[in-house]
Amino acid sequence: TEPEVPVRVGFTAVLDTIDNRVAQLYALVNESLVAATDSFLSADREEARFVVSRDDVIDDLKAEIEALVERTLLVEAPVARDFHRLVNALRIVPELERSGDLAEHIASRAAGSSFSACLEIFVALSLIRKSCRLPAASFIRPETTAVYILPIS
Repeated sequence: TEPEVPVRVGFTAVLDTIDNRVAQLYALVNESLVAATDSFLSADREEARFVVSRDDVIDDLKAEIEALVERTLLVEAPVARDFHRLVNALRIVPELERSGDLAEHIASRAAGSSFSACLEIFVALSLIRKSCRLPAASFIRPETTAVYILPIS
């Protein structure tokens, strides 16, 4: 007799891949926010340029996650918890990407502006950084029964 193999091993692997990509996106955005702040405070134009260049990586990863979720919704027709998990990924990914855009915007200003011209942007950045201090695993891993957490505006 053949060994028993769960029917949806491939589906579970895809869900894990999506979770890992969302965690990666979260980490990239968080690192960009920190780097944007640092480049602003230290007037480090090289670091600011690095943050600006990283925005394309964030945008590409967002598109990859969205395509993977769409394909999974269409092919696997998930229900209940798995459906909720995928919908939450679709909700959080654009929010993360927008935070990455903010980091890129701050860094581009830091690369060429004076301190006083960036003060308002810096205040907004510090508020967003505070809302992103949740550990990535706390909103990524469904086995903890946690859901993706969106900052309250």
